[in-house]
Amino acid sequence: MLNNVLIKRGDKIESRHTIHAAVLDKNTKLIASVGNPDFATYFRSSAKPFQTLALFRSGVVDSFDFTKKEIVLVTASHNGEDFHIEGVRSLLDKIGLDESYLKCGFHLPYYPGAIEKFYREKHCPSPLFNNCSGKHAGMLAACVYNNYELATYLEPEHPHQQLILEIVSEFGELFSRGIK
Repeated sequence: MLNNVLIKRGDKIESRHTIHAAVLDKNTKLIASVGNPDFATYFRSSAKPFQTLALFRSGVVDSFDFTKKEIVLVTASHNGEDFHIEGVRSLLDKIGLDESYLKCGFHLPYYPGAIEKFYREKHCPSPLFNNCSGKHAGMLAACVYNNYELATYLEPEHPHQQLILEIVSEFGELFSRGIK
C-alpha cells in the first residue's frame, strides 16, 4: 500500500509526506497499518482540538465570552494576517494579559502577503505572528481563569497541561491502562 502523500502546486510536487498509521481494536491489537506502525512522532498541531476541549470543559470559553472566531484561533494554526493578529490580541485583552506572556516564540507569518506587510510596516518580531499564538493565548486564559502559574504554562507538570493530557488519554483510552 502506498504511504506517501504528494502536495502539488500545478504540475510540480511542492512537498511529500510519508504516512505512518496504526489502527487498534479495543484490546489494543493491531488490526491495520500503513507505513511503520511503530513510528513515533509528535502530536503537534493535531492536539489543538483536545487543547480547546480543555477550555470548554473547564468553563474558560464561557467565562471570557470567547467568540466563534476566537475559538477558531485557539484551535487552529494561523497565517499571521491582520485579522489573526487582532484576534489573538482580543483574546489576550479579554484575559488581561499582553503578548509578553506568550511563550510560543516568533516566526514570520506563513502567508506571503502577511510577510510582505510585516517587512513593509517594519513590525518588530512578536510572538503574535507565531502560527500557534492563538493556542497559547487559550492556554493562558485557562491559567488566568484557574489562577494557575503563568510562567510555566508549557511545562508538562502544569495543571492545565495535565488536564489536556487527561483529555487526550480519555480519547485514546489510555487512562484504562494507567498510561499517563
